[in-house]
Parts: sequence; C-alpha cells; structure tokens
Amino acid sequence: MRLISSTCIVLCLAWPSAAGDFSYVVLNGGADRNSLVRVSADGSSITAIAHGAGGYGLAKDHAGNYIVAAVGSLLKVTPYGVVSTIAKTPKGSQWMSVVEDAEGMFLVVDNQQHALWRVSQDGQSVTKIWNYAAPGGDMNDIALAPDGHGNSLLLENHSAVHLFRITPAGAATEIPLGRTADFSSGLLVDAQGNYVFMNYHVGELFRVTPAGEVTRIGKVTPPAGAMAGLAQDPQTGEYIMTVMQAHSLIRISTSGSSFTTLANNETYLSYPTAVIVEQGK
Repeated sequence: MRLISSTCIVLCLAWPSAAGDFSYVVLNGGADRNSLVRVSADGSSITAIAHGAGGYGLAKDHAGNYIVAAVGSLLKVTPYGVVSTIAKTPKGSQWMSVVEDAEGMFLVVDNQQHALWRVSQDGQSVTKIWNYAAPGGDMNDIALAPDGHGNSLLLENHSAVHLFRITPAGAATEIPLGRTADFSSGLLVDAQGNYVFMNYHVGELFRVTPAGEVTRIGKVTPPAGAMAGLAQDPQTGEYIMTVMQAHSLIRISTSGSSFTTLANNETYLSYPTAVIVEQGK
C-alpha cells in the first residue's frame, strides 16, 4: 500500500436529517471502465459516472466537478462523466491526493518527491510550494483534507504518522501528536471538527483534536485486502472505507469495533481507493 497510497476524503460537516438524500462516490485505481462510480446510501445500487479516470485521490470542486489525483496527472470529471486533463504530473512525481483550497486552487500531494504542489484551475500554473521530510525513495502513505477553516491538512507517515496544517499561502505547521501510529489510511474532519484516520495495518481508528490530542476510537479486525479512503455516514456517523482487493465498501460502527459490508461488486468496485460523500444524490 506504500507504492500507491490512500487518498484524500472530503466530508460535508453539516449532517442532514432527511433520509436518502446522499450517496457515495467511489474512485477505482488504475481502472479504465467504471473508474468513478456512485453507490447509493444503502449500498443497493451502483452506477458508473465515468470511465478512464482511475486514480488514488478524489475531491469535488466548487463547481461540482470531481477532481482525481491520477498519479501521472490531475483530472477533472464533470457530473455528466466527461473526463479532461487539468495538468500532467512533473517528472519524477506521483500525485496521490487532492483538495481544492480556499482560493480555488488545487493542492496535490506527491509521495515520490515528498512535496505539495499548487495547481491552478486551468492547469497553466503548477508550482511546488512545500517539501515534507521523508526518506528518499520511500513512497509513503499520504492523505489531504480541508480542515473546515480555510486550511488544508496533510497526513503522511515515514516511520510514524505526521500531521500538518497548511495555509493557502503554503505555510506548513506540524501538529504535534500526543500518540501516533506506524501506518495511516484516509483522513476526514468530523462534525465536531476533529480529525479521523485509520492505522490500516491493525485496523485502529484514531481521533485527533485540532491541538493534537489523540484518542483511539476503536479497533476493527481488518477484512481481507488493504483498507483505503475514509468517509462518514452523514446520518449515523458510522465510518465508510473501501477495501481494495475485496472490491468492497464497508461500514464501520461509530465505536470502531465492528464492520458490515455496504457494497461488494468486482465490476464497479474493481480496486476502490477513495470515497467521498455527495449530498442530494
């Protein structure tokens, strides 16, 4: 899971009360057909949104388009499934996770050059704005998420998990963690403004306050296959993760101690790497 890492997760912080007014959008890695799909809230329906947009990082921009960090490029997918290339990845880089920042630019994280890049909406400007410390050649697990206050969060691990807050100007500040983990997968901001990630190697879910206080939510026995991506059911608060080799989307209890399979489909979930919640679908 370190060669091709997990992804950025975008979660709406205002949880709706009406039932059935959201769905999950799931990205498949390396998939040509059914690379971007929609899964209904109850998992009973899966439909294709786009083909030819496989990748490892997924976000949604202010205009309603899906933005895909596709390792060798940054892609835009319209709600109607039209795929276009925003920008190509610089030589020697892998773009693995993406968010749109408060200024409408895309931030993408590179786990080969260990860098953060800012990309304009039209792709004409591609600028490296920061390098994080990591051993050379270590293509580590990384994830980006907006913090809900105009900044971005970067979670990465080399030897241990590190969490950074990054301003729109590119100033990065490490958030000292009171407790850490050896592996990380997914990153989201919950309704209380805390940060959640999983140590996918042992199935531990962690919650981090903005000040860096870490508590373990719970531990779930990992299903067969690497877990990636992380979202949250906007009605129940349960956690949603993809299981790549198992072609599955799973629902983890709020205690973090058990899981059920929300959807399993090798055709539409060939290698699911990222998931976001989409309201009104």
